[in-house]
Amino acid sequence: MAVKAMQFSAAEVAYADKFIKHVGGIKVPESRVYESSSAEGRALSEILSTAKVDSERRAGELKSQTEKAAHYVVMEVVQAMPLSKSVRDLDYLTALARDETSMQEVGRLIAMDSFLGSADRLVFRDYSEHPADRLDPINLDNIMHSPERGIVAIDNEFLPVDESASISDSPNVQYLSALGNKDEVDLLAYSFLSRLERQYRRANGISPEQRIETLASSLGEAHNNVVDGIYAGLSKIAADAVGVESNLAQAQLSQFPRSAAGNWSLGDVARYANLRFSGIDVSREPSLSHEAALVRLAATPGQQVSAARVHADDTNQQVAAAAAHLIPSGAPYSMRQGPQAAPSAKPSGPYRTHAAPRGRGRHA
Repeated sequence: MAVKAMQFSAAEVAYADKFIKHVGGIKVPESRVYESSSAEGRALSEILSTAKVDSERRAGELKSQTEKAAHYVVMEVVQAMPLSKSVRDLDYLTALARDETSMQEVGRLIAMDSFLGSADRLVFRDYSEHPADRLDPINLDNIMHSPERGIVAIDNEFLPVDESASISDSPNVQYLSALGNKDEVDLLAYSFLSRLERQYRRANGISPEQRIETLASSLGEAHNNVVDGIYAGLSKIAADAVGVESNLAQAQLSQFPRSAAGNWSLGDVARYANLRFSGIDVSREPSLSHEAALVRLAATPGQQVSAARVHADDTNQQVAAAAAHLIPSGAPYSMRQGPQAAPSAKPSGPYRTHAAPRGRGRHA
């Protein structure tokens, strides 16, 4: 059992866990939430306040968290390893990449995180930037895996939509809108898989010039499965999110009446997904353009929808030009080229054979 003291975001974590599990079909840790003022919460507070801690990032961290906690989340200990550690082994990494189910689960998780507005695992934080200038979005610590359980999503996030703002300005819609662009879908799959390869090479001191045939071929196969998973996740959101989201929102408001004071409904985002992505797992094309979906959504009484484009034409052209540097999928994965800022620009990635966007954040 693991216990986490939370000052603000217990409601968001519970919402994200349920959505990822019920809509995405992806495993999450089983958990229960207790208010700190409840009998269970007071008992947990007493236990944690007297617990001996072998190591803390800063002295008194646990005591401070316990004193400020509004909720305690009690969750199962997941019998799996974070990908940041497991992919250091070549046999494990190769088997993972060749596991069609797990790679499709990663793709579905990309779609779920996009809907939830979460950019702390697999999703680019700002799609308006040129691909070569974006922060590395990958956080392998928040994805666990075991051969028996497959992918397990942990530390899940949900960004409630600001009810006073236009729905088109929300990160949730912006992230979903990007998945209507095939080049962006390819870049997301590429970012995840190339990060797995870099993690392995760094852990084992292997230079990018040294070719690893089994790894290159297995990551190439995995790319298509991740992409398939993204489209399957979008289609599932389009089909199920409106009904599931409404039930989740009501449950959250009932369970967290004080902390869920904002707009807990992602109904508008769900309707946007339904208008735009129904059947995309088969067609690979959105049913409507981003702008047309917003127009349809705006026709619903009471909706605040801006006519502004989320992706300017020059940004779409940049993404297409960057993706054009990818060698076709039949080529060895480690020889693919990621996005370049311009033909004359130096590769932005840490390795010459990998010009994927170099992260400047904590996950680089």
